[in-house]
Amino acid sequence: MNEPILPREFAVKILICVGGNLYADQTVRLGSLFAKLHKASITLMTVIGENEADAIGEQALAELAAKSMIDIDELRVRHGTAVHEIIEECYTNEYDIIAVGTRVMHGLSLLPSSMVARHLSRKIPIPLLVVKNSVAQLKRILICTRGQEKGLTAINWGVQIAALSHAAVHLMYIADPIPQMYFGLETMEETAEELLASGTPVAEHLLEAKSILKKVRVPHKIVVRHGLVVEEILAEIDESGYDLAVIGATQHDNIWQTLTLGNVSPRIIENATCSVFVVRS
Repeated sequence: MNEPILPREFAVKILICVGGNLYADQTVRLGSLFAKLHKASITLMTVIGENEADAIGEQALAELAAKSMIDIDELRVRHGTAVHEIIEECYTNEYDIIAVGTRVMHGLSLLPSSMVARHLSRKIPIPLLVVKNSVAQLKRILICTRGQEKGLTAINWGVQIAALSHAAVHLMYIADPIPQMYFGLETMEETAEELLASGTPVAEHLLEAKSILKKVRVPHKIVVRHGLVVEEILAEIDESGYDLAVIGATQHDNIWQTLTLGNVSPRIIENATCSVFVVRS
């Protein structure tokens, strides 16, 4: 078993991206909370039209920063389309986290802010914070894992956030419709205790995750749900009242996973009722 390795202790730079929507305030507030936890610098950015003057965007950013009463290290205005310019900014200045705002969708037609978050979750190589609501403190965090080694990247990030914010963690694994021999499980109805004692690759993965949580003394519980991945994640969020959900974004290993699971992270981004932290494995 590999030794658990947390992400570097502090993220150096956070990019908070806002547009002309009603969710800019809460995006700045939660983005700045992440910056405070990680002792990071903040760049506040907006994207405006090709023919608009920089002064328009700069004034809007300055007013938002003043209203939010937070320290901003740099204001930045870019011209063009939101997704393209955010990606360009990401690669140009090497940020550690990008924060964007959106809203709860529940199957409605996608708003531009949700489309931006969906595209970014697929294209940027660094963690993406999708802000759905504003909280003064992170108290309850859900970390979702697929039960595979590459899921440790998301777990490590989630544990670090929980440790810095003194939050409790529920680490959730979902047994899904993939044939059980793929994961080495014998039954779809195992409890968390039975699963941890099963000696399967999934059990080893969860035990390694538990060791990471214990190492930094984060209160935690292992949750096992049975069913379709997206539906079970959304149900757990709705039933348990989390402040943040941490999920991984990765390509599937085989055609069966692609057909049965689809692309999980965009659907969670659209429909989750809490903010979502997307980590690419």
